[in-house]
Amino acid sequence: MLPVRYQSLGQYDHAVDVTIDVEGRYDVSGGTYVSRGRGTGRLSAQQRAGLDAALRALDPDHTRPIPEAAEGFVRELVIGTTPEPTVVRWWGPVSDDDPTLARIVRMLDAL
Repeated sequence: MLPVRYQSLGQYDHAVDVTIDVEGRYDVSGGTYVSRGRGTGRLSAQQRAGLDAALRALDPDHTRPIPEAAEGFVRELVIGTTPEPTVVRWWGPVSDDDPTLARIVRMLDAL
């Protein structure tokens, strides 16, 4: 599967960082005093296949504007590795006109 890193910067002290390697091993760190904080594990074969299919179907050129003054609620998804990873950034919740990205975020938020 494609390696992925998902970062979500919320308001105040909320921040989540999820990394998943090519074998489906994941590491979740961050959160707040009310969230579960840190966790590691491995995606099932079904989870790997579903996430990989969604990552490959994502349109990286879809416009996802971020307001200039945005200090929180910025999210970033990095798909693949150097030298040319695909980087998708957006502000706030995923838009309804971007169902593939919404599916990816739901899968990552569930970890």
